[in-house]
Amino acid sequence: MKKLQIALTLLVVLVLIGCKSTYSTIITVTQVVDSGMKQWSRLANTGQTTPAFNAKVVTAHDNYRKAAAVAQLSLIAYKNTSNATNLVQALSAAKDGALPLVDLIVSVVSAEKGDRLRVDLAHAQKP
Repeated sequence: MKKLQIALTLLVVLVLIGCKSTYSTIITVTQVVDSGMKQWSRLANTGQTTPAFNAKVVTAHDNYRKAAAVAQLSLIAYKNTSNATNLVQALSAAKDGALPLVDLIVSVVSAEKGDRLRVDLAHAQKP
């Protein structure tokens, strides 16, 4: 639920900013993470992953949520100051938090699904 709250907060902040490319980038990062987590969850719930692997995913997701919170603060700062540095920090925080999580999930999903996650995350990294 906390992930959903952070994602929704980012969405609201981005709408308030009104910057279409930033909006698309952050939403794509959150969508990639959400999709990856759903894929992992299906595998974990059917016993196709190990408890040790699941613990790594949970830790990586916690780190992603922390990064998303940093991104949220940077986006708020950007809205208040229009300082592009804050915008870059927001995008970097979201991307950097998502990469390790996506890498873990890609290691257990089908090649096709893993490739889709990587392509979507690469697209999100474009400014």
